[in-house]
Amino acid sequence: MRLFVPVSIALAGNLMYLRTSTGTIVAVLGMFILRRRRMRGHIEDKRVSELVQLALATLRNQEIAHHTDPVNAPYLSSLQLRDLVLQDEHSVAARARLWERVERVVEGNTNVRVNLEEVPGGDELRVWRWVGGTGRRKAVEYDTAAGHRIVA
Repeated sequence: MRLFVPVSIALAGNLMYLRTSTGTIVAVLGMFILRRRRMRGHIEDKRVSELVQLALATLRNQEIAHHTDPVNAPYLSSLQLRDLVLQDEHSVAARARLWERVERVVEGNTNVRVNLEEVPGGDELRVWRWVGGTGRRKAVEYDTAAGHRIVA
């Protein structure tokens, strides 16, 4: 003797199984995506910290160079410094995102003054100038994340 299960009950059981398995898959994928974003955020935070230290050291060394040889300008253009230190970053969006965070930290530093200056060539650019004490008298070397040595 065969027992027949009504079609509506059979479909309801399959839909419940489908919903449960889909929900589990979505939850696992969501956890992986969240973990990846957090890891990328930690890596980006570390890179921003390195770039801030490099920018401040470069500004400090530029001030020392100006006092050593007054022909050197006492300031650096923010955009030119960005292009110098992020030359290995080819993504325009990533470069802009990183440098925006670096600008926020550097411009918040009380040892840095932000001005508009006319640079050689007639362009007015936003520049940074070191106004704090110079502290050290020799150049500072940094290794970037890409393994390049930069003497600032």
